[in-house]
Amino acid sequence: MRHIANFIISAALTFMLAAPAQGSVKLRIITFDIMNMEEGESYMPWTSRSTDICLKLHKINADIMGLQDVDSLQLSDLSQGLPEYKAVAEKGSPVFKHQHTNPILYNSSILKLVDSGTFYIAETPEEPGNSWESEHASTVCWAMFQHIKTGESFLVANTLWDHIGDNYYQEAAILTKIQLSKMTNKTPVILMGNFGKNSENIFYSTLLSRVFPVQDCWQTAKKRMGNSTVNYLGKADDESNQVCNFIFASPVFKIKRMSVISSKQGDYYLSDYNILLGEMVFQ
Repeated sequence: MRHIANFIISAALTFMLAAPAQGSVKLRIITFDIMNMEEGESYMPWTSRSTDICLKLHKINADIMGLQDVDSLQLSDLSQGLPEYKAVAEKGSPVFKHQHTNPILYNSSILKLVDSGTFYIAETPEEPGNSWESEHASTVCWAMFQHIKTGESFLVANTLWDHIGDNYYQEAAILTKIQLSKMTNKTPVILMGNFGKNSENIFYSTLLSRVFPVQDCWQTAKKRMGNSTVNYLGKADDESNQVCNFIFASPVFKIKRMSVISSKQGDYYLSDYNILLGEMVFQ
């Protein structure tokens, strides 16, 4: 009998050691439209911006970064300048030339990539296309992560939407919720990006609807710092509260702080958008 008891205790200890330690997952997440390779008087060329962007992102030290309006050369420079991060890149489409993508960068010492993919904001979400009078092929890059220390899993989606009419935005919001709900079941979700419109647009109330519910982290955060996520290269008032970059998350996430971090560097801007940082916890 003693041998059996010892065996049971030994087996239980083995299982406990093998199982992931459960606990709170603390995440620092940013969304940032880095602006494409265009050059102008109000901001530096990419060859100068790339170094400063990498230094700023390294200092922020986020666990996950959703970047928008990124082309292949920019992603290569960012990967070299931020070696502590791995990138989940969208699948390129041969249909569209000079396609700008929305990669997700993550700290691989904290998170393990389980799965990833891309879907399109179109009537055929599995195939690139333009729908609802859109001018560009908008995409959603998604990645399923497992927190290495706790074993908790969650899905992150990153997107940049076209600047078009209300019909597009309502259809885009409905499609995004449907696609994410197919992939996640009860897995928590973080959806972020540049949505091109503020909270008064119809997409906002559609995303927050009861079906597959998410919260606007800016609204539910215990603390907020900053105002406008759009700077228009200095043409926007810092107090204008122009917010079209969002981080949405499943209700299970407790949002501790949301911060708008200026992309101004000296007399120039690293982008026409500012950085939105979210600090959150879930269990």
